[in-house]
Amino acid sequence: MFRAPLMLIAMLVLTAASRFIDPAILGYDDTLYLSIVILQLVAVALPAVFYAKSEPSGYVKKLALTPIPPTRLWFFSISLLLLLSGSSVIRLIIASLGNTGSIFGEYSAVAASSMSSVSDVIYVIVALAIVPAICQEFAFRSILLTEYREYGSLCAVVITALASSMLQFDLPYFLLYFYNAAIYAFAVYITKSSLSALLLHLCYNVLNLFFEKYLIRIVSQSEYATLNAFILISLFLFSLFLAFSEAERLTSNDAIIEGEKDTEEDEEDDAPFRPNGYRRSFDSFRPLFKAIVSPTFLICIALFLLGLLIP
Repeated sequence: MFRAPLMLIAMLVLTAASRFIDPAILGYDDTLYLSIVILQLVAVALPAVFYAKSEPSGYVKKLALTPIPPTRLWFFSISLLLLLSGSSVIRLIIASLGNTGSIFGEYSAVAASSMSSVSDVIYVIVALAIVPAICQEFAFRSILLTEYREYGSLCAVVITALASSMLQFDLPYFLLYFYNAAIYAFAVYITKSSLSALLLHLCYNVLNLFFEKYLIRIVSQSEYATLNAFILISLFLFSLFLAFSEAERLTSNDAIIEGEKDTEEDEEDDAPFRPNGYRRSFDSFRPLFKAIVSPTFLICIALFLLGLLIP
């Protein structure tokens, strides 16, 4: 609980330092995309790899880097719908407060103006969608979620959501990032695969690259605000119902299967993803409170607040 945030501290410092780099000096060709990739690798992937390397041998096996089981693909599809509908509702709320910017920040205008050929489109997808999704999901939903899951599902989901949200240094969109990260972590627990978070994050990034401008246009239409809100909220509630219903069905089936087994040799390794452990872990907020007020995580919060001061 005290050691895991050290990785996040390194990420926050490196990410904050990278914000002093003016995107204009990187150029508007392939050099810009390469620079964005390098920044992601240095600021996010490198600390994560160093942390994983510092762990005992066999640590990678705990990260749930396995394919999504076919029986859980339907839940993955529902999770994607829940992710998109819920984030759209949050974008609607943010727009009502007067913020209709892009989640890609200063890179959005450059990306939009440079996607004039197939190669440019590929570069943009790799730099702004694929690489960030891989780096961030390996760091947060693989490593950090693994480090905190022994303290319960609630603690692991909230801490990883807070961590990945703070890394964006974007207060107006903090709730959006937190919601997305919580869905990614929830998907990992139900599918038992951290690759589900990667695929969800990747789909979200790619869809926003091409369709975010239309979403911004929809949520910015004040004359249709009530109708838009009704449609988006209804879709969100419907997908939420489907997600929890399917999650309940899957965890109940897991409980039946585990109940039929008479061996306990893998009890420690499998416990974080067992449905009974999943439910019990939400019964107490004490581990979450201890994780948030731990000295190293408080340093992360302080760095996030200081990073907000960087223009």
